[in-house]
Amino acid sequence: ETPDGQYILLASGSGLLKVDASTYALLDTINGYYRTVVSKQVMPSGIGEPQISPAKELVLYSNYPNPFNPVTMISFNIPEKANVQVVVYDISGRKVATLIKDELGPGLKQVPFDAGSLAGGVYFYRVRAGQFVKTGKMVLLR
Repeated sequence: ETPDGQYILLASGSGLLKVDASTYALLDTINGYYRTVVSKQVMPSGIGEPQISPAKELVLYSNYPNPFNPVTMISFNIPEKANVQVVVYDISGRKVATLIKDELGPGLKQVPFDAGSLAGGVYFYRVRAGQFVKTGKMVLLR
């Protein structure tokens, strides 16, 4: 575990992400973003057996860090295999980036957003997964 308690590098292209106090997700980079492989529940004696852990509905977590400069991570958990779109909009509603447009399986997903070419300000990210849609707000500091 890193000093901030968030990420453990297992091998090139994969890692273990701390989701909360008792859940970790094993991640593998595919197509430029993270795709959940399995999650593990932490037992008092260590990490337990792998289990798939999709949500019951789309769960959108706050991006981290927020505010950010220039890269942040957008995390969400989808309940079932679905066509997923992650789109970023500026404060006036103009689309500035499409981060994911792909069919994904259930579970925790993460996608980095690099706003290096954008002006500082407020941005919104929308995650659409099948019938579910959620929106989050993030602040780019310059």
